[in-house]
Amino acid sequence: MDGTDEKTFYEKLGWLQFQGESFVRDGKFEVRTVEEDDGLMLFFGKNCGLGEIQRAVCQPRSGDDW
Repeated sequence: MDGTDEKTFYEKLGWLQFQGESFVRDGKFEVRTVEEDDGLMLFFGKNCGLGEIQRAVCQPRSGDDW
């Protein structure tokens, strides 16, 4: 998963627009990051058996979490 403003570039490479909800983990809690949802892209590898992903959680970091 990647956060980007360059969706067209990633779509050409096979990445998909994330359709779920995003969160940042804050200790024991998860904080909703609605403003990030639209900029998140997913890439499924060849052997990935995952279905539709509804929820994404990342760890906080300096700068932009996603």
